[in-house]
Amino acid sequence: MKIPNPILTLFILLNPPLVLANIETCSDSVCQVREPVIRFPFRIEGQHAEPCGYPGFIVSCNQNAQTHLNLPNWGPLKIQTINYAAQQLWVNDPDNCLPKRLLSLNLSVSPFRAVYHQQFTFFNCSVKLPNLVRRYRPIGCLSDSPKYAVFATPSTTVVGHLSSVCDFVATVKVPVQSPFYDQVTSSELGEDLRLSWDSPACGRCESHGGRCGFKSDETFELDCYGFPSKGRSRPH
Repeated sequence: MKIPNPILTLFILLNPPLVLANIETCSDSVCQVREPVIRFPFRIEGQHAEPCGYPGFIVSCNQNAQTHLNLPNWGPLKIQTINYAAQQLWVNDPDNCLPKRLLSLNLSVSPFRAVYHQQFTFFNCSVKLPNLVRRYRPIGCLSDSPKYAVFATPSTTVVGHLSSVCDFVATVKVPVQSPFYDQVTSSELGEDLRLSWDSPACGRCESHGGRCGFKSDETFELDCYGFPSKGRSRPH
């Protein structure tokens, strides 16, 4: 029987394979109890090393231990839920005025996109206000009653009506949770935004109980731990 080289054994013990080290250090994490579980492709800044997350998927814990996703040119959004298998997440405004954020929405520079979107037109109305408020739903955080009210509508009929009595603000494509099959005259737009991501494609791995991650710190490939999967190229 061949006797193991004690020097080689000691080297392996002190320098385990890089992939195994990554699995250990990239464990699931949360900002606090009841907050979403964070794992690859997301990583919590200050808690996870860079290889634990995919570029553009950095989250942070704010002073209230809420989980925030920082989007380029759009600032922080509170993560409500993440579905790793479906590669979707639901977010909202931590300052409770999502419509204000929607007016400057730009997902083109982020890895996320809307699952569904609906076009809304915003109006600022100050005349015939009592009648309009009774007929449509004003956006509370953007309005200053009784001086003026801001409305958002996906209806071309309502757009035609409000255009004659109100000031046009903007037309925005809003990420909605599901398609609008019924005619909606106006909305306060306070519901969570439903977003998804295409890359990295780890949904199949997650749906089979695996965990996705980089093969090592020194490779551009992804792998599925706990479920057989071929490596996928990581973009440069």
